[in-house]
Amino acid sequence: NKKILGIAVVDSMNKTINKMAILVYVKDFDSNNSSRDAHALEVLEALQFPQVKFFSEKISVNDQQVNFEGTLDFHGEKRPLEIVGDIKWFDKKLKLSGSFIIQPTKFKVELPTFMMIPIDDKLEFDFDLTLEDQKK
Repeated sequence: NKKILGIAVVDSMNKTINKMAILVYVKDFDSNNSSRDAHALEVLEALQFPQVKFFSEKISVNDQQVNFEGTLDFHGEKRPLEIVGDIKWFDKKLKLSGSFIIQPTKFKVELPTFMMIPIDDKLEFDFDLTLEDQKK
């Protein structure tokens, strides 16, 4: 998904992140396979649950690593989620990257089958975000 909305409360002097909120729309997920994406919209019930949200107020930064403990709101279910990633600080921006895995069944997503075999109960996500200072 290249259409990510987010906001963070950052203390660049102390190199800390106090809060972060991220919002993405299910319709904007892109696996580079239009047939798979169309089927995913059905499975994820994108009309009923169009948004995916993540919020964290418990964030620790240690050198070049960041740890977010927050809540993922996906498919109408809220579950705790811990994300560990890399962080790079620049003058007026910071970059976050990493990956995480969720189990769709924990969010009450019914897994489809392929040739009578259920798909794996895991969704893997990689992220690469750049946050820029919006102060004028």
